[in-house]
Amino acid sequence: MRPNPALNGLRAIAILPVLALHAEPSKLPGGGLGVDLFFALSGYLITTSLLSEVAVSGSFSFRNFYARRVRRVRRIWPALGLGVVLAVVLYAAQPVPPVGRGMTTAVLLTLTQFGN
Repeated sequence: MRPNPALNGLRAIAILPVLALHAEPSKLPGGGLGVDLFFALSGYLITTSLLSEVAVSGSFSFRNFYARRVRRVRRIWPALGLGVVLAVVLYAAQPVPPVGRGMTTAVLLTLTQFGN
């Protein structure tokens, strides 16, 4: 399957209302619809990829599918991790930090991917 930047861009845009919903729930009560759009597009892209593999090779390999996923994660993980940790630190370092004393916990949860 050829990459489709437009669909990836639409997935990125679908996340914006979700972020707005978390930031200010009263201003965008329908922001959760972005989650539905994101997952619908993701499902479409994954299914298309799987069908392309079957059309080319005549079969589907879970091993190959997850190997591709692992390669992508390894490629983006460092930047994602640094960006998220930096965002948490900057957010917690505000003059009146919303996180307060829990900054260390927030950073640890972010680094270990246990925090949302």
